[in-house]
Amino acid sequence: EFGAEKLLEVLQWSLALGVECLSVYAFSTDNFKRSSAEVDVLFELAERKLDEMASSHVIHSHNVRIQVLGELHMLPEGTRRAAFNAMARTKAYVNGPVLN
Repeated sequence: EFGAEKLLEVLQWSLALGVECLSVYAFSTDNFKRSSAEVDVLFELAERKLDEMASSHVIHSHNVRIQVLGELHMLPEGTRRAAFNAMARTKAYVNGPVLN
């Protein structure tokens, strides 16, 4: 959870340094080998952070385009919805920085 809480802060540092593409490794298919309770917590955290990012002042004031990459069909409905929402709300930012 600590890493998820730091994401916007790291993004702000990156923007200040002129970084145009920041990629974050958030979940591996190997994580499905964890207990279902643990996986559920990870997806709830991802959903919450994606929803926060979709409406974040930092994201929109810097025209950051969010791209969620990987096997999205494997995500639970709520997490997938949050990912598609974050991407849809930032898809017009084609000339700004990218957060993968």
